[in-house]
Amino acid sequence: MMKVLRCKCGAKAVFLEGDNFECMGCDICLTTFASDGEYRLLQPHKWSIVFDDQNGTIYLRCSVCLMEDKLGI
Repeated sequence: MMKVLRCKCGAKAVFLEGDNFECMGCDICLTTFASDGEYRLLQPHKWSIVFDDQNGTIYLRCSVCLMEDKLGI
């Protein structure tokens, strides 16, 4: 079932089916996405360096929420 979660200031919202992670949230009010006032302080991503064998590229992946970011190499 799809849930709508918002940050504490209401500036951002997400639609999730699964879990919400401590490193996903609003960069304005620095809180996680939650429903019913269960907001927590936003935590930094825990990046690890990943090498893609098929493309030959290196990128970063958060070990908590699996978000990916390009590495400037």
